[in-house]
Amino acid sequence: MSLFPLLFRMQEYPLNVLGCLVYHPVVYYALKQHHGAAMLNILDRLLIFVALPMTELFCGVLHPLLLMERLPFLALLVRSVVCAVCMLYIWALSARAVHQHWLVRICPSSQ
Repeated sequence: MSLFPLLFRMQEYPLNVLGCLVYHPVVYYALKQHHGAAMLNILDRLLIFVALPMTELFCGVLHPLLLMERLPFLALLVRSVVCAVCMLYIWALSARAVHQHWLVRICPSSQ
């Protein structure tokens, strides 16, 4: 996901969409196999099913039609900020999971 801002030209857009459509089901299936159940909470679903499609709608349709002449880099900025927020969210979830794992191993009675 962090490479998506680098695919900003119109001829690269199908690769961007294909990457999203392949990446998310594969990761979802892998996490489900590894953990026994899907690990999507409400914020995960909000990011995947609302924020990312809205970002793609803006960057792929609205920006080229309405704002390309005045603000040519706005779509790249929006996509970069959304990807950065998503990456920080994933990093925070990973840090929390590692912290909880080591807390349980070091102090079993602290649960």
